[in-house]
Amino acid sequence: AMPPADFVLLPRDLPWERAYDREDANAPQIAKLRLTLPADYPAGTVLKLPMPCACSEHTSRFTKIKAGTSVIIKWDLGICGLAAPPGADGAAAGGAEVAEATEAARPPPAGLEKGVELALAEPADATAQLNSELSSS
Repeated sequence: AMPPADFVLLPRDLPWERAYDREDANAPQIAKLRLTLPADYPAGTVLKLPMPCACSEHTSRFTKIKAGTSVIIKWDLGICGLAAPPGADGAAAGGAEVAEATEAARPPPAGLEKGVELALAEPADATAQLNSELSSS
């Protein structure tokens, strides 16, 4: 049997939300995140979470205090801002639709807009090239 690791590494795409109800108005830089763990790890387990922060390079280590799959961790926004929680963009549209959209792997609207710009830009370039070839011959 392998020796237990010093900590359990949690998946990066762990469901989470801001626990605004647990945050302290006097400490606005300390965000609290409510995480849904993939398993009910025993109390005392050290968990390591790839933080859903703006640069997604930070990790947070914390010790699980009580039983259950819901934990609240603190995060100092002075270190790094938080990314939007999963499903936050389409929260108004209803969770089910958001889930379907991600499974279908449709590109986000921003990507589509960029695609349109590129498509418009390309024919213009092609015409410019044709004109320059015509004029040089």
